Amino acid sequence: MFKTLKVPIGLAIMIFMSILVACIVVVTKAEQNSSLKAVMQENTTALSNTLALQLAVVMERSPGDRALYSQLFQPLREHQFIVSATLYDNNYNAITRLNAEDVISFEDSKVPTRPEDVPFGVTSHDNIIVAHQLIGSSLYPLGHIVIYADAGQSASSGAYRNVLSQLPVIVGLWLLCVSMCTFILYHLIAPLTSLKKFTQEVFETKDYSLRCSHDNNDEIGRLARNINSLLDTIEVELLINFEQKQTLVDQQETMSQLANFDSLT
Repeated sequence: MFKTLKVPIGLAIMIFMSILVACIVVVTKAEQNSSLKAVMQENTTALSNTLALQLAVVMERSPGDRALYSQLFQPLREHQFIVSATLYDNNYNAITRLNAEDVISFEDSKVPTRPEDVPFGVTSHDNIIVAHQLIGSSLYPLGHIVIYADAGQSASSGAYRNVLSQLPVIVGLWLLCVSMCTFILYHLIAPLTSLKKFTQEVFETKDYSLRCSHDNNDEIGRLARNINSLLDTIEVELLINFEQKQTLVDQQETMSQLANFDSLT
């Protein structure tokens, strides 16, 4: 299929390097997703704690002021990873919501959507982070706040931007590795190419006195010495054949002389 070994070996090197780069990208992305998820969980915890403290103060001073409660939720819109946030009273009746309709998409998954089913603190369900904070104290509770955050969406966008930013470096390293492997490949195959040209020359010239000068200790060197030994054998056999042929010719001439010219005639 291929006229030279350089093509399949070069393709194998390129495929291997591509797989290696892809594995590095996948492993790096997995590590970044794990780190980003931990950061998202910390951010969600900090946001829920801060919002719970603010609501505790406002609910003590202005109980029932839903417009004021809603204003406290507005800064959450700036955080793209926040899916939903809801303020409940002590009986888990919703007071104010932020993007509450987005929680409906979690109904078919393992993510709890009912506030009374959400454990206190911050829990993680795959890429969904749920924070449930008590407003006020356990002795004088004022309500509950439940926040849903999607770490997967932020991880995807972050990984996409990270891959784009690292793409020149990845391509550069890939080209460098392929170039180095190709250079080494050509350096290793050069003696084999020289040996191929030598055997072609012997075949075309029929000069079996030629000898290959490649005398390394590697496999190609041993192959060259074997070829030289084979040429030695061929040269000796040709010499023997030539001598035997010359002997036959001399004997034939002698017999012809005896058959046609004798001492009587």
